[in-house]
Amino acid sequence: MDMFRHSCATSFEESQRNVAVPHGEKADMFSALLMANQRKIHSYILSLVPNFSDAEEILQETVCIMWRKFDQFELGSNFDSWGVKIAYYNILSYRKKHRREACFSDAVFREIADVSQEKYRTVDRRMEAMRACIKKLDAEDRGLLKARYEWSNSVESIALRMNRSSKFVYKRLSQIIRGLYGSVLRTMQDDDL
Repeated sequence: MDMFRHSCATSFEESQRNVAVPHGEKADMFSALLMANQRKIHSYILSLVPNFSDAEEILQETVCIMWRKFDQFELGSNFDSWGVKIAYYNILSYRKKHRREACFSDAVFREIADVSQEKYRTVDRRMEAMRACIKKLDAEDRGLLKARYEWSNSVESIALRMNRSSKFVYKRLSQIIRGLYGSVLRTMQDDDL
């Protein structure tokens, strides 16, 4: 949080004077939500802003605005969607300031923004479906996925701990992943009905 406060020092100081700033638990919650969702918001910005350093600047401004407006955020609602909406308006402001440098017209930008927003929603739905499908796995399969992909253990070290061969672990992971893929597709199809 200190790094965030440093990068938004002016905005933070202004918000302390002008707005009720989240303290204690709220500040911790903001920090946790931001850490969990910043990559998604950044990806969205990068999909609409061709210059990486400009995208970084827009992300910083977006985060500062999110901090200042965090009292307006409804806890329990979708933090990353809220952040993406703020980012969208920051991108529009950026486009106004850099109109001469714009790579494409406003009409093309709106088309790209619509497609990007739809892809963002699809990825979000897919991740929700994946989480739901992983919860349905038995504890041993969840543990195997966690060991390999969340904790980044090598297949060899997992096999050693399981007292199994590496070939067995590769095969089991492959079966679990194929099953998850089918489960996610079915879940998303069911959601579309």
